[in-house]
Amino acid sequence: GFFGVPILSAIMPDHPAVAMYSAICSLVMNALAWTIGSAIITRDKKYISWRKIVFNPNTLSAVVAIPLFCFNILLPDRVDSMVTLLAQFSTPLCMIILGMRLATVPVRSLLSDHLPQWIMLVKNLASPLLAFALAYFLPVDGYIKQVLFVLCCCPVANVVLSFAEMLNEGQKTAANAVLLSTIFSLISLPVMCLLLPFLA
Repeated sequence: GFFGVPILSAIMPDHPAVAMYSAICSLVMNALAWTIGSAIITRDKKYISWRKIVFNPNTLSAVVAIPLFCFNILLPDRVDSMVTLLAQFSTPLCMIILGMRLATVPVRSLLSDHLPQWIMLVKNLASPLLAFALAYFLPVDGYIKQVLFVLCCCPVANVVLSFAEMLNEGQKTAANAVLLSTIFSLISLPVMCLLLPFLA
């Protein structure tokens, strides 16, 4: 989600609603992270519950934000500037956390551990191509298809590492997957974006 917003804003400056689509995607991704993702990391099914879907920071903030957006309710200037600052800081903060973790990862371990490499291939190549095939046939406006496709082209989300750290499980694999996927996205994302005109 946070990676997708600046990319979508740069690719589609004439469609300010792309930020909303990215926010919805991020909301779904985080709901999955609080439930299925946490269950996969810990191998404990207790995380798969409606309570975890509803009562997590992302869903609760969306419950507040969506009515404000839909009814065009403006926040007081001080609150608005604080929220804007937090929004602008989310990407750098995630990158700082990722950098701190990756500073402890030897480069050799990136090449010796094959699971993060498979994750990177699925996330950066297979997932976008599948999304392209599905989006191509959707009966919606072309730019919505393009938004969905670009979001699927983004690298493994830093939320994977955040949850691994929070749950104290699989930090090395998560860090390696995020790093490899982010590095490879410098090549894969521009190449995949060459397919965007076919979804217009």
